[in-house]
Amino acid sequence: MSPNANGEERFPVGRLLDEIEKTFGSYDAFKAQFSSSATDLFGSGCSITSVMLYQLLLIRTCISDWPGLYPVEL
Repeated sequence: MSPNANGEERFPVGRLLDEIEKTFGSYDAFKAQFSSSATDLFGSGCSITSVMLYQLLLIRTCISDWPGLYPVEL
């Protein structure tokens, strides 16, 4: 989701894009949910996109919870 060296936004392609669209409806919806997940954390923490049992998940955790990872309710 970060820009490339030319400042242009990079987009997922292929199977990753297919899975994002299947799980979240669209790439824009994924970006909105991922950004919300990350900015809603209080203090230190992170949001991670992961695959578990062939399904994409948004996971967020506080540093104090690490390494415990908890799926974000979609």
